[in-house]
Amino acid sequence: MASESRLFALSQETSKLIRDFRLKGGKLGTAYIAFAIDKKTHEVRPEEESAVAIEDVEELVDELPDNTPRFVLVSWALTHGDGRQSSPLFVVFWIPRTASTEMSTLYASAKVWFTEKCDVSKVFEIRDADDLTRDYIEEKLKGGR
Repeated sequence: MASESRLFALSQETSKLIRDFRLKGGKLGTAYIAFAIDKKTHEVRPEEESAVAIEDVEELVDELPDNTPRFVLVSWALTHGDGRQSSPLFVVFWIPRTASTEMSTLYASAKVWFTEKCDVSKVFEIRDADDLTRDYIEEKLKGGR
């Protein structure tokens, strides 16, 4: 673990952005923050300065790069079968099949570290944008396999 913490880094601003999103994400409805790893410094940085609120997962899918992995921290507005509302957090580990081996390996080696920094337990590894759908997400969040 010690070597992992030295290999990748989050700035104080990025840590604060993640912490604030964890605390306030539910108030945004469904929203996300996409993160990229700087190839030279291995710093994990947000692509936007704040969370992006979305109406549907298709908006997120449209923003994913075709050939480059990303981590996406998501707050999902979820309605349970009994009518309760919740806003679970999860990470989408976007690793397209067309990504270079170097970048895929870099992101794969940071996956556990990043999810621990975000304090989330659900990680959805997605290789094909067509697999990231509302039905898929809600099935996984409600305990489906």
